[in-house]
Order: sequence, then C-alpha cells, then structure tokens
Amino acid sequence: MKRLLSRLMLILVAVIALGSCEKQSTGLKITYSSVSDANSWFIAFADEMDKEAKKRNYNFRVTHAQGKLVRQISDVEDIVAQKPDYPVLGPIDREGSADALCTAKKADIPVIVVNRDIVGVADEDYATKI
Repeated sequence: MKRLLSRLMLILVAVIALGSCEKQSTGLKITYSSVSDANSWFIAFADEMDKEAKKRNYNFRVTHAQGKLVRQISDVEDIVAQKPDYPVLGPIDREGSADALCTAKKADIPVIVVNRDIVGVADEDYATKI
C-alpha cells in the first residue's frame, strides 16, 4: 500500500509541476476533496500531499466529506469559490461526484481526479485522472 501511495503522490506532483511551468514556483493553491478522514489510507494520502506541497511552498487545503456525497459537493463548491490552481477530487461516488466536476467546469477550473473512477471525459470534464 505504501508503494502505491508513493507512486500516486509522485504522479500527482509531476502533474502539478508540469502544469505550473508558466506560473511561479511558489504560492500555488492546491485543494483536495477527500472521501473521509475515517480511513487511514485517505489520511496518509492527504498527509503526503501536504508534505509535498510544503516542500514546494504551495498553499494546501484538504476537506474530508466523511463519505457523504452531499458534503463533498458542498466542499467542492466552497473550494471552487476560492479559485485554487489545482483542485484534486477523490470521488465518493462514480456518478454522484460528477456533479462536483460540473461546478468546477462552470468556473473554468480544471480538476485532477484521484483514487477512484468518475463519470466524465478527461480534458473535457476534468483535467486528468490519476
């Protein structure tokens, strides 16, 4: 599990680094909408993202939806209002969490989807899926 987590983090950091070539190397805002903080895997994933963000002087914020779809959609609405450079979404539900993508798409904010599948098309409904 630790090896998988490390690989996912490496990929996520690479995507963020490549996307930030046109921006300053510090001050980026990254947000992560997590499924829950009741599962040690989600906690470890968020902690690793936080560590990597701190190394690069990025602003990082995580929200935990506690496995509740309505809460995740509300969290993403709040995240979109803050206009992050890179919002990251760990979908709770393949179809239901797609509503969160619509919110971000309307605001022209590309989302990075992680950990689970989601209804939608890469480069249309979200930036990429890791």
